[in-house]
Amino acid sequence: MKKPIEKFTVKDALELAIQIEAQANERYSDFARQIGSVTKGDAGDFFSTMAINEAKHASDLIAKYTELFGTYNQSIQIEDYYEYLEAEAPSFDRSESYMSTKKALIVARDSEIKAHSFYKKFAESCQDKTAKEFFLELMNEEDEHRRMVEAELEKIGEDDAPTRESDDIDEPNGL
Repeated sequence: MKKPIEKFTVKDALELAIQIEAQANERYSDFARQIGSVTKGDAGDFFSTMAINEAKHASDLIAKYTELFGTYNQSIQIEDYYEYLEAEAPSFDRSESYMSTKKALIVARDSEIKAHSFYKKFAESCQDKTAKEFFLELMNEEDEHRRMVEAELEKIGEDDAPTRESDDIDEPNGL
């Protein structure tokens, strides 16, 4: 049975956040495989790095869960909260052939903004003080991630789309 977000405890909030990070990891991994990587720092390489970051964040949240509640054992039925799993993951249509690193950074920035808004909304609606504080902490972390991505965007400057020859008709890798 689906629990209203207003009634979430910190345990529920942690479980949901772990699943959101896992979904983001999976999506960034999919993008990295689809686009592929030719050089260090290209869009595929950047998405691989984002996948690693999301996996680390999920791992950190599991460690926090374990510290507070013991062995990680998901008690909420994640299918009841499926609509929230996309809170941080970029949407499938954001991946494209011959994507530039700049566009990849914009996709990541937009996803961090989306996650920030999501956690802010949850913090505002949550009645449990500890869960509210946890959602605010996550909100602040997503804002920090956004700033980090924006700093990288500033370094890029002009769009760095991969060179595409006029007779190049093949889509890269998985697209």
